[in-house]
Amino acid sequence: MAAQGLVIRQIDSQNQRLKHLYVTDLGRIRADLIERENRYSERVAQAGLSTSEQAQLKQLLGRVAKNIGADWEQVKAGMYRKY
Repeated sequence: MAAQGLVIRQIDSQNQRLKHLYVTDLGRIRADLIERENRYSERVAQAGLSTSEQAQLKQLLGRVAKNIGADWEQVKAGMYRKY
């Protein structure tokens, strides 16, 4: 992100091992665009769903993400999948 000009890095004056990241004006513009796109995409994806259906979808997708995340962590740790 620093190479793209979205953030700048500054070394901490008290501790040289610490690097602080600050969002640039370009980074803010891009972040705003991404947030607007996200809100629009969520509206389109959830069109026609009731509030309870939206909550159920969120719960189910959370469970799916947890399953995938746990499996992927095991793969990164060196586990081989049994197909």
